[in-house]
Amino acid sequence: MSVWMWSVLDRIYLTGYVPTLQVSGQVVNFLTHHLGFPIASPAVFEQIGTRFRAQVRGFAAECGVPVVRFVKGDRKIEVMRLLLARAAAAGRPGVVAVGTAQEFQRVFIGAKCSGEGEAPRFAFTRNDRRTTCYYFYLWDAEFGPAFVKICAYFPYPMKICLLTDTTGVGRAGQATVRSRLVIEHDEPRDLAALVVAQVGALVATDDPWEPLRLRFDDLPE
Repeated sequence: MSVWMWSVLDRIYLTGYVPTLQVSGQVVNFLTHHLGFPIASPAVFEQIGTRFRAQVRGFAAECGVPVVRFVKGDRKIEVMRLLLARAAAAGRPGVVAVGTAQEFQRVFIGAKCSGEGEAPRFAFTRNDRRTTCYYFYLWDAEFGPAFVKICAYFPYPMKICLLTDTTGVGRAGQATVRSRLVIEHDEPRDLAALVVAQVGALVATDDPWEPLRLRFDDLPE
C-alpha cells in the first residue's frame, strides 16, 4: 500500500499575454500598422521599454510606495512579507511595493535581413534574454496578498499570482485554510481522476488540518 500526501495550492498563477503579439508577422503588423512606423525595427522595443520603466518609477513616486530591487538568491515573498503584513494590519488595500529584478524571459529579438543597398528589413525570432521584470505587490481586503509581474520587454509577458498562506497575511480576520489528502491504493489507477472526483470533499472537511483519507475504490467507474 502506498500513501500519497497532497496539500491545497499555496498560490494560484494566471499567465497574461497579448494574443496578437505571439509570432513575427504580428510583431511587424504591430510596429507598422498599429504604431505607424515605416520600418519594423527592433529599436522600437527599447524605446517602449524605456518609457514603461520611467512610468513605473513615476507611479511609485506618486503613490508613495517603495521600489525594492531584488538580488540573486532573494526569496521575494520574504523580502515583501513585512510590507504586506503592515498593509493587512492597517486594512489598507492597494499596491504595497514595487519589486524589480533582472530575469531571463522569452522575448522577441530582431536581426537585419536586408541585403546591400536594399531598404532595411528585420526578421523577428523569440529568444531568452535577461531583462527587467517588475513585481507589483498588493494587498486586497477580499483576496489577501498578491502580485502582478510584468516584463518590461516585448512582447511584455505577465503573471498574476494570488498568494494564500505563504505570507501569513491572508484575508483580514480569517484563518488561512490548508488541507491534506492521503490517498491509499492497492493497484494503479488514475490518481488525477480521483483527486478531481473528491476535491469537493476537501473544502467540506470540518477540520482543515485533519487528513482526508480516500481509497481508489472510492473512484466512480
